[in-house]
Amino acid sequence: MTGRLANANYLRKLTRSDDPRRFPEASGGTNSFLPQLADEFGRRIFQPSPLKVFDGGRRILHSASSYADVLFLRHGCRMLRRKRGIRSLNRKQIASQIVKILEADVSHLILRTDITNFFGSIPVYEAMNLESVQACFPAVEYAWCMKMLSANPYTDDKLPRGLSISGELAEHFMAAFDRSVISHEGVVFYGRFVDDIVIVTASDDLDELEAAISDYLPKCLSFNPDKTQACRWGDTRQAKAGFDYLGFSFRRTSNIASRKRSEVHVGIATSKMLRYKKRVQLAFNDFIDNKDFRLLRDRIRYLTGGCSVYSSFQRRRITLGLSASHQDITDDAALQALDAYLGNWIRTASRDGVNSCFTKGQQTQLRRLSFTASYSKNIRHRFTGKRLWEIRGIFKHV
Repeated sequence: MTGRLANANYLRKLTRSDDPRRFPEASGGTNSFLPQLADEFGRRIFQPSPLKVFDGGRRILHSASSYADVLFLRHGCRMLRRKRGIRSLNRKQIASQIVKILEADVSHLILRTDITNFFGSIPVYEAMNLESVQACFPAVEYAWCMKMLSANPYTDDKLPRGLSISGELAEHFMAAFDRSVISHEGVVFYGRFVDDIVIVTASDDLDELEAAISDYLPKCLSFNPDKTQACRWGDTRQAKAGFDYLGFSFRRTSNIASRKRSEVHVGIATSKMLRYKKRVQLAFNDFIDNKDFRLLRDRIRYLTGGCSVYSSFQRRRITLGLSASHQDITDDAALQALDAYLGNWIRTASRDGVNSCFTKGQQTQLRRLSFTASYSKNIRHRFTGKRLWEIRGIFKHV
């Protein structure tokens, strides 16, 4: 049965505002296209195409070959997410729970690690043959998904990078590991965001913990020793040095004797700050080439304040940017450093042989934009789907 896919109104829920810009089949609108596609799904004559492969910079990425394939993959994501049974924690939830645990005046051992080549190590055939995955799809849709992802026991292909459905399949694949770590003796908190893992335990035996979680991990995966860090929160020196996780930095500054709790400062990790500096640099370099000030201004507005956009996939308005992904920051030193870096680029782009880049009015507009002020005042900007696609294009792989 393909009842949902045979409904044009349901397919319309899978469309996005920037689709006409990205996919030639949708360039003329979807009002006449979706009923035809719904009929193909309903009559089971839809033929999924192999994924396209392209150079994504640091790694090879995959994308759907046609707009029909795009809508089918979005449908697959919905089905996998709806029936997974375990709601994954987001960045804000993980960070807030870590802070609550660390504030308690108790000695904890924090282990932070990640999985080496996560998507490139999970066999797509094994992921698709999990009972929880098979239960998500009718037989026809399951066969389509197997064909599109090239799930074959003889080729040992891995989960394709760049597809949201790969993330959902990975969540099903890691569900048994998650349950095992959560139930392990002494584990106070366990959080995993894709391949980044943090474990807070009351145990002092780090070797035993590492050995246990290594045994729980599926055989095709392994931890990255270069990114495995341990912090003993009961050690004042280590607690002050702190640790980074998901772009956050966690540091203990002092003990509050009256409450018998520790004061934990949450900031932005150095790696996250460097990524934003790189995006600022890309925006100004692109402006120097094309002289499109409105595009530069909108990109800096997006970087400093983020934006609010309606997600048809989640059927709600979502927010993007630092203030959305890194809420409850108490240490704004990184934000001030980003403001200084932005100010330096504004000054640099107005001299050194490119004096015509900015007028005084344009300089004033850019100087009004601030990472610190936008975060503290919770400033959001609104862009159309087409404009957001233009703004984020150069930031895609940074």
